[in-house]
Formats: sequence, C-alpha cells, structure tokens
Amino acid sequence: MDIERAKKIVGAMVENAYYNMGLRDGEDKPTDIAAYSLAEMVQANQMVSDDPGEVDPETGGTKRMIHCDDRLVAALYACCHFPAQDKNEEVEPLARIDGKVLVCVRVPRSEEG
Repeated sequence: MDIERAKKIVGAMVENAYYNMGLRDGEDKPTDIAAYSLAEMVQANQMVSDDPGEVDPETGGTKRMIHCDDRLVAALYACCHFPAQDKNEEVEPLARIDGKVLVCVRVPRSEEG
C-alpha cells in the first residue's frame, strides 16, 4: 500500500469517528469504510502514524495527518462488519473476556452521545 492510499483510508476512518461523535453534525454521511479489511485499516493507520509529514516552507513547521488509536480502528471495523442488534431485545455478545463483553447495538441518531 502506498502512503496516499493509507491517507485515504485513515481519512475515511477519522471522518467516520468525527461524524459519529457528533463533531460533523448535520453534514452528509461519512465515506463508507466497510470495503476495507481490518488488515488494511491497521496497516494504513500505522503508515500514517509513522509518516514524518511535510515541512511547510513558509513556517518551517511540520504538517502531519491525524490518525486513530488502535482501539478506535477495531471499534470502527466491528461496527461496520457485525450486524447491529436491537437494544430492546436480548443482546448476544460478539466477544467476552474477563467478565467484559463487546456488543453491537443499533442506537437511533437522536439517542447517540
């Protein structure tokens, strides 16, 4: 994967995260990231994290692209690739470790935090 593709994938992940945190409220839905595999998302995120950035010739400062925490990458992937369950019915965990569970529950946009 080249750095431009990595930046495209990470940009789409960040766009989704911001949208779902309400930081892009009212804007169009974010770019669909469901076509990316978990391996692609993790690799792209690592490449962007490792990228030294570009030096601004006017200021001498370095411009770097934001990237995601690995836990966010995993959460975005899980939300895209596991079916959402109805929160008013019995919910089946996707994973269970040390008394903690991971679930994917559909929440109407008006109830999102």
